[in-house]
Amino acid sequence: MVASVFQQVVTTFWAGGPLMVPIAIVAFAIWMIYFRGYVRLRHLRLQAEPSPMEQEEIASLLDCLRVLVAVAPLLGLLGTVLGMIETFHALVQGNVEMTAKLADGIHIALYTTQAGLVAALPGVFALAHLGHLRRAIDKVNPMAGNLQ
Repeated sequence: MVASVFQQVVTTFWAGGPLMVPIAIVAFAIWMIYFRGYVRLRHLRLQAEPSPMEQEEIASLLDCLRVLVAVAPLLGLLGTVLGMIETFHALVQGNVEMTAKLADGIHIALYTTQAGLVAALPGVFALAHLGHLRRAIDKVNPMAGNLQ
């Protein structure tokens, strides 16, 4: 059961074309930055006064997370464009293998679009959650108010 699910995930991943690797890297980075930010903000909640270096680290993590959340759907869109280019190329060739090439191009377009959105959505929620934690720290500790 688990092996068949894993095999399906791997098959779907590679069906999306070459942009699936950068999308996976961005998704992994989003989660890693979220967890690092979460741990840092929970730690700052316990401190009386965060240092400027800690405040800068949180600000940098949030900025990096914002960029990655914006990049993930753009990579998916780029995959869509590349898949559609492949589809139109197959139409121009008009040979016997046209149907298979059309299907491959549309396949790539749809999978990369889906992967880009799936990578970005948890990042949107992560940003909201980290923002909530930051605001909670600001309420408890007014000196931490510049953790943007």
